[in-house]
Amino acid sequence: MKKILVPAVLLTLVFITGCRDSPTGPTTVYVHDTVYSCPHMNLLDAGDFLTSNPSVVDMDQSTIPPWLPATGTPQLGAGLGCDSTHGYIQMWGNSVDGESIMQHLRTPIQKGKTYVVTACIRFLKDNPANVSPFTRVRFMAFNQAPSTTHWVEDRPNVAVIGSVTTSNETWQTYTLQDWVADSDYSGFAFNVEDDLVGDGSASWAKIDNVTLKEK
Repeated sequence: MKKILVPAVLLTLVFITGCRDSPTGPTTVYVHDTVYSCPHMNLLDAGDFLTSNPSVVDMDQSTIPPWLPATGTPQLGAGLGCDSTHGYIQMWGNSVDGESIMQHLRTPIQKGKTYVVTACIRFLKDNPANVSPFTRVRFMAFNQAPSTTHWVEDRPNVAVIGSVTTSNETWQTYTLQDWVADSDYSGFAFNVEDDLVGDGSASWAKIDNVTLKEK
């Protein structure tokens, strides 16, 4: 088979141009059947959760693809989110139960590479009966989703990337610590939780503008 050498300058130009094809950018560029990852591009699709729904709806497989409900009945909110556009995720959880969503990545997470997650989060203190003074949003990489109602770290099936704990009732953007992938992972998910169990233990959160980027 004849090999064609591509000059470094041309390869760089093709790479950069391909990564700028859309506002969010594709996650990969193909040059002579070789796959190159686009740096600093969001590996998640529909991380802004934009919607034209007039009211809050329980998620199913068609609500906001490629996001899927993973546990419980997470909701797609119709009001103004973090950036004053319509759409966000609304979920509840405690230490043993709760709601979560997931998506299968077009560009899988690769072992040894460094990634960073950002998200805009708001603690939803909607019910006086719920006594938790905070909420926690936990972000995971996975190969196999859990069969239970709570995500448990089980590498290499599920790895916790990091979490955000907040009692802030206004939108706030958070950047997690850099995470070096210990294995290859094909999916990304997040759930809501706290440290409580039993009556009044649930905490609620609104989540918007989630990104997963390779550094």
